[in-house]
Amino acid sequence: MSSGPPGTADHLPPRQSTAYRTLASCGGIVLAIAVIGLVRVLATWPSPPPAGTTNEKQVRYGLEHAAGQYADALFAVTRSGPLTEAGLSTVPKPDAVTIETAALSRRGDTTVVTFSARGSYGRPGAREETTACYQVELVRTLSYPTLEEVATSVCAERRR
Repeated sequence: MSSGPPGTADHLPPRQSTAYRTLASCGGIVLAIAVIGLVRVLATWPSPPPAGTTNEKQVRYGLEHAAGQYADALFAVTRSGPLTEAGLSTVPKPDAVTIETAALSRRGDTTVVTFSARGSYGRPGAREETTACYQVELVRTLSYPTLEEVATSVCAERRR
């Protein structure tokens, strides 16, 4: 070997150890696997649903809210006098769902209205419908309506 200054042609760099080469190789393999895994995760990441998509739980909440609004409107009408079949058609209905009155009955000073609320859920263009049946009791001595969800068969039986 020459004893010349470092950086000359006859100066050789120190040999890399076997451990260093093994670590570098394994690190490269691990990095390649991580990149492949990341690409795969990003490719299968779920995309958000299209605008206007709803689920059944959201619609059921909307039905319940609309039923409460309709019960309040029925209650307001009964404050000015007894509710009649003809008077039911004048009661304002919420826009968000379809309200269909099934029956009107009286038990003493209590007026009972049975109605269904229908809404749809799912993706735009592939909607499914759901229906809930409610009964509201309008008692003259109370300052609020009493609303209760009942079996959908109750509304179906009353409509016949």
